Amino acid sequence: MGAADYEVSHRRPASAFRASSAISSATVLMVLLSACATQPGAEVRTEPGPDTTTTTAAREAATWPIRVREHVDLWLHGFALLQRDTARVPYFERGYAARYNALKTSANVLTQIETNRDRLEPRLVSTPAMVNAQFLALYFGSWEDMTRSIDLTLQVEGDVRRIAEPALQRAVAVVHAYFPTAADREWLRIYMMSLRDERDRFWRQWWLQEQQQRQTALARLDTLWHDQYRPRLQRFLGNTRQHTGDFLVALPLNGEGRTLGSGSGIRINIVAVGFPPTPDRAEEAIYVFAHEIISQLAQTVLEDNLSPAERRAGLDQQLSSNMLVRGGAALLQRAVPELADGYARYYLGAANLPVPAANVQAALASAFPLPQAVSEALVRQIDIVLAGI
Repeated sequence: MGAADYEVSHRRPASAFRASSAISSATVLMVLLSACATQPGAEVRTEPGPDTTTTTAAREAATWPIRVREHVDLWLHGFALLQRDTARVPYFERGYAARYNALKTSANVLTQIETNRDRLEPRLVSTPAMVNAQFLALYFGSWEDMTRSIDLTLQVEGDVRRIAEPALQRAVAVVHAYFPTAADREWLRIYMMSLRDERDRFWRQWWLQEQQQRQTALARLDTLWHDQYRPRLQRFLGNTRQHTGDFLVALPLNGEGRTLGSGSGIRINIVAVGFPPTPDRAEEAIYVFAHEIISQLAQTVLEDNLSPAERRAGLDQQLSSNMLVRGGAALLQRAVPELADGYARYYLGAANLPVPAANVQAALASAFPLPQAVSEALVRQIDIVLAGI
């Protein structure tokens, strides 16, 4: 069975990269739960480092628990250092790479992520679809599971027929779908070599320190989420087949989160957003969560309200980023109205636009315009979902 037999179900990081998928939702589920299981059907949960999940035993079983995944942070960290982030709503926190590199320079540390930059960065520019590989880490539960699957993919050159165990075939198929050519896999080999060196020599100690410094922010977010905001978004989540999942916070991210499985009908959904640095900014993570969970609905609205000619002209790609920003705002206005203005200020700031003292919703609509018919259809569909129809 080749990688082409699988189909991906996730939202691309930006409107320019919303190509059709290549790995099945069933594959996502199996990779997350049993890609490296010691016995068929067993769930493996290995999270290296400290326990950075803020939940108690009761909240561990809660709907949409908030979690931290070290390997997700590291995988995205590498892209943040290498990628030319020109999106209006940035993929990564503004200034993230500069601040981190300044710390490394002060510590007189040089790792392979710098020495191999000239071998890694050009392919991200020449092969834009490579940006989609940012999602790969979300398929795996730990650094060990992910690296084992990547190493095996490189060893068999992406040929799942050379692997006997079905679960490992599925894991390799996931990796291969993002790195289908020999040149892609050579990039992946150099990237992994660089990430390992980065992790061992500087990044992991920095990451642990950041986790410690942000514990109060994480605790504040956890309380706000479970006690106030998640219950009020649950109707929308349940009616869009996102009843539960993992709510990840990741250091490198900005207003453009990463979503896997959203609305695809699989049992596990994953939404990754930026990690608030301080308790007073905890609600920023919920803003981005709202932006992300609107994804599937927004895409459906675009498909239903643009003509085939408009889609062929790429209008859906041009509007998709604006749809997510406006959709998140509309959702909060209806489900959690006290967050709506903060959301608008956040996304205006994320786009590096002026934030007015008043009328921020009008400013957001002006900054992220939509055709009136599309905007009205988006709001109408959100109302239908919230009504449970």
